[in-house]
Order: sequence, then C-alpha cells, then structure tokens
Amino acid sequence: MSNELHHLLTGRLRQEPFLAYTRGGVPVCKISLALDQKEGEKTVWKNVIVWGRLGESAKVFLKKGNHIFIEGIFKSSEYVDREGQRKVVEEFVASKVAVSLNQ
Repeated sequence: MSNELHHLLTGRLRQEPFLAYTRGGVPVCKISLALDQKEGEKTVWKNVIVWGRLGESAKVFLKKGNHIFIEGIFKSSEYVDREGQRKVVEEFVASKVAVSLNQ
C-alpha cells in the first residue's frame, strides 16, 4: 500500500486529450484540466498525466469541455534546461478517471 496521499480533482477539459507512447511503448495521455472554482475566482489549471490502458481509454472517451473527476497524486520533478536554468514540473498523476453525467 502506498503512503502517498490521493486527491480528487473536478473540472473541465481545456482541450482534447493528447496521447503519446514512451520509447518502451507505454501509453501516456496528457490532459489540461480547469479546476472547479467558486464564482468570480481565477481559473486554476492542472496538468494531468494518465498512464497505460487508462490513458488510452481517456483519449477515446474524453472530449474538450467534458466535466470530469480524477483521482490521483501530485508529483513534481526538476531538471536543468539548455540555458542552465533549474525548472520544476508539477503534474497530477491519475489513477482513476470518470466523466460527469451532469454536463
């Protein structure tokens, strides 16, 4: 059992999901999610990664504008770009994805 804290995000897809494959052939789907906010609050966007068969299914069934629920964990990684600048990438890695029936 993992000690990582799972979170539930709800929101709308900003664009169509993007599906790619790693060099090893593992599917990875990228989603941009506008989180649900209270009226008048600034929109918060989260980058979501969906791996494997769930990622392939996300590409098939999710469409821009869909209201969805995503369960998963937050992860961050660091790298140094070509100019020598340290960059931090924050992503939400999904373990479950569901489409809201209330569109």
